[in-house]
Amino acid sequence: MIKIKFISIIALTFTFLISCDGDHKDPKATGRYESINSGTFTCYVDEAVWDLMQPVFKMYDSAYSEINPKFIKTNSRNAMAQLLATNADAIITPRDYLKDEDSLMKVYKVDRHQRAIFAIDGLVFFVQKNFPIDTLNQDQLLQYFTKNDVKFKSFYEKLETEPTFVCNSYLSSEFANLNTLVAKNKLVIKKIKLLDSIQAVIDFVKNNLNSIGIAYLSNIVNQENFKLLRIGFTDTSGKRIFPKYPVHQANIVRGLYPFKVNHYVYILRLQRDRVFWFAKFLETEFIVQSYFNKYGIVPAYAKIKLIENE
Repeated sequence: MIKIKFISIIALTFTFLISCDGDHKDPKATGRYESINSGTFTCYVDEAVWDLMQPVFKMYDSAYSEINPKFIKTNSRNAMAQLLATNADAIITPRDYLKDEDSLMKVYKVDRHQRAIFAIDGLVFFVQKNFPIDTLNQDQLLQYFTKNDVKFKSFYEKLETEPTFVCNSYLSSEFANLNTLVAKNKLVIKKIKLLDSIQAVIDFVKNNLNSIGIAYLSNIVNQENFKLLRIGFTDTSGKRIFPKYPVHQANIVRGLYPFKVNHYVYILRLQRDRVFWFAKFLETEFIVQSYFNKYGIVPAYAKIKLIENE
């Protein structure tokens, strides 16, 4: 059996006062010391990644003690609403703009915000370890969620009854990514059990054998009570990818998992202030990127080497 090792972070050379285009000067010399190295800002954080980000926020606080950011836990919809209303200096959420948000921005002539990808995750389907199946198919998932007359158990002989799909609320980024990645922006018409937090989703699956949870790899990767369902799909080149590969950070890198999710930090204003450099800290700082790698998701700003051992 092949074991995949994930090796990353060969070399990163980011420091807090070096700009991405190399022309940033010492902030003390430019009179911008206050705006860059001290003060505060408000960042709304998607509750689905709140726990994931806590060690990162502590790293930031330790590195830049004169900056006192206010991190606010909320759902993804509200985070984006706060950004669009200019009530947030930054938001962290693993999804793109939704159709209605994009439309409102066009109506009110709001430019798209600058954003950075700081890690790469996956939208996953997880079950109890003794759930009767261990693979899914992307096309079958699309049919199931978007067609009334399709029964899920018709695809899988081992299922005696229809499973309950359970997800975070319709305000969550998980539900948004289910619509965009799995349903391909078609209307999801199947009934899904929607709960009020990712922890509630995890607890429900833990206590209900005939359930399939929808979450991020980062929510489940360190949970020992579950198995992640492998997914067969057709890649962008038309090649069939059979569901023999584990749901793992290395296989996200290799393009062997279909539902890749980017972790974004959006910032309100395009200027080299403390919020901009906070985003750069998430995106490129060595200790942060190393943390994501060790946690079990993909660091976005890194050189990656994969080694397959027997």
